[in-house]
Amino acid sequence: MTGTDEKRVASIGILTRILMGILVFLVTVGLFYTHLFLFPIKLQIGQLVPFTIASPVDTEWVDSEEYAKVMSKSDEGWVLDPTVADGALKKLNDFFSEIYALRDSDLPLQSRVIQLGLKYPPDDLVIQKLLTSDFESLSRYQGDSAKLLKQYLSTRMDLETINTLQSNLDIVYVSLSDQIAVSFLEPNLIVYQADNPEELFRDFFTFKIRKGDIIISEGQQVTKQVLDKLDATRDAQRRQDFLTFVGLALMFFIMLLLWIYYLSRFKLQLWSDVRSLLTLSFIMLFSLAVCIVIIRIPFPHFYYAVSLPLIIGSILVCIIYDPIFALYLFGALSLLVSWLFGFNTDLLIYNLVGVVAPPVFLTRMSGRGRVIKLGFILGGINAYLVGVVVLVGIQSYSIAPFVIGAFCGIAGAIIALGSQLFLDQFILPLTRTKLADLADTNSKLLQQLVLKAPGTYNHSLVMSQMAEEAARSIGADPLLSKVGALYHDIGKVLQPQFFAENLQDKSKNPHSRLEPKSSYNIILQHIEKGVELAKKYRLPDEIIDFITTHHGTSVMKYFYHQASESDENGLVDPEEYSYPGPIPFSKETTLVNLADTIEAIVRARELSSETQIREVVDSAIDEKIKTNQLANSDVSVRDLGRIADSFVSVLVGIHHGRIKYPEDIERESNLREQASRSSVSEEKRK
Repeated sequence: MTGTDEKRVASIGILTRILMGILVFLVTVGLFYTHLFLFPIKLQIGQLVPFTIASPVDTEWVDSEEYAKVMSKSDEGWVLDPTVADGALKKLNDFFSEIYALRDSDLPLQSRVIQLGLKYPPDDLVIQKLLTSDFESLSRYQGDSAKLLKQYLSTRMDLETINTLQSNLDIVYVSLSDQIAVSFLEPNLIVYQADNPEELFRDFFTFKIRKGDIIISEGQQVTKQVLDKLDATRDAQRRQDFLTFVGLALMFFIMLLLWIYYLSRFKLQLWSDVRSLLTLSFIMLFSLAVCIVIIRIPFPHFYYAVSLPLIIGSILVCIIYDPIFALYLFGALSLLVSWLFGFNTDLLIYNLVGVVAPPVFLTRMSGRGRVIKLGFILGGINAYLVGVVVLVGIQSYSIAPFVIGAFCGIAGAIIALGSQLFLDQFILPLTRTKLADLADTNSKLLQQLVLKAPGTYNHSLVMSQMAEEAARSIGADPLLSKVGALYHDIGKVLQPQFFAENLQDKSKNPHSRLEPKSSYNIILQHIEKGVELAKKYRLPDEIIDFITTHHGTSVMKYFYHQASESDENGLVDPEEYSYPGPIPFSKETTLVNLADTIEAIVRARELSSETQIREVVDSAIDEKIKTNQLANSDVSVRDLGRIADSFVSVLVGIHHGRIKYPEDIERESNLREQASRSSVSEEKRK
């Protein structure tokens, strides 16, 4: 590829990402627009709302429920005056307030009775009894009398009816509460003569609401009065929704730029993979869409389930891509969701805990067990936070929000794992689940290695044990190291006969008939072909790294020495017989690089004693250091010592010498005797 072609490909890649960013922005803004304008939330009576709604304007609203009650009787020529009941109840409460205040006064009882009797309608005997009652009895009288007064004034009360009730108190009504309630009765009829009474009575049920007044607070139930207030402020709410829409769009644009900067600056591998970017965009957009759907479901307390898609998305991004980016992505989404629903701070904190926990507890390589454990932890935390919200918000107690909160944590982990299994079929990044599947030696690719290159397969098996054990000793990833070792030589499956470990008869080595350069090129192909096979079978890039780095840039010494001996001047450039690299750049790839060299030497020399194996291990590590094969590796000197100990332990366990039984000793003696006789016969012939 020429320099011009490379620039053209790079330009296409940048253009693709720009178009993806624009598409994500437009889809997200479309979701905001749909939620706010095309299908705005329609509150229903009895629904609990997760956000506070305030009036955006000074206006008036009509209590349609009370107005309808009045108008239902308008054809009778009279209606109930709604202000009478409110005034009578206020006067009753004022009366009891003064009773409480004068009950413990130092004034003579008769003076207190006269003082109250001049201001309020109950007779002196009633007032005297109240002043001498205890606090508990007073509270009961006040509650009962207020209830009775409401009942009376909810029916027709003219002067004749009131006089009849008051004159018959001693005969009909015996309780003190009845006497108090009846004494506060007032006429509540409005008699009219009009053909169109609607305008006449509408003023009675029209109330002012000022800008900033709370129409309904978060956690409260929707009533008919709330709906009336919302109808009165609908036009102003539309204007406010437009400003909210613009603010959300601008906020998301800034967030999108920050996400792009993080990926392009710190996660180049993820940024360069278009499929991964598409998957990330899908997870983010799907989570936001589900949040919008959940928040619109009118079931009581169901809005606490809004954390479910956020938890699922956060877990998925953690275990598939990057925990830090999961924190940035879903922390920002939690803020957007909160802002989208009136900037509910309780909901924001509740959601933030759900999306912060996965990056704290999980890594890209976290297994199923750890994810499930996190789900139960989140379930408990969610239930606790819901309890705090209910207590602080003085909401009515219900078991439903606790159950929903706990369910979101547990279900979020389970659904995330199920979604991961689905996404594993379509995405390349390495996950713990995919690693476990790759470690299965019954996989199609490893079975090809078993059938076509059994020697290479056994070599890879031993290496996988070495790498896994060494990884545990230095804090690297044991499973990744094991899988990398299993697949590092899959390129040999195409030409197994050119590799010593697959030769049954060592005397029939095909390289003996080839030039050193030809042999070098054939051996080199197992890396190139291995990468091609890995891509064909959709192996993750992390596994392909083991294929390209397991030889580093080391020299094929056997063919290099052959070429040097056959050259007239003996001047052969070592780079002409070197692997292309790169050299190992992680702990895991370093382990496989070391294990590959050491296992091959131990097997070729048929070593079994610990001393011999230790010498080979130490020598090989020293050679790697001298030739700068570990220059990019992040292993320390202490790590190398632990790696050497682990390799020796595994190899001694595999190649240990076994006890010789009598029949083995006899067989070896016979073989030596036959060899001696053959030697004598040969000398006689000479």
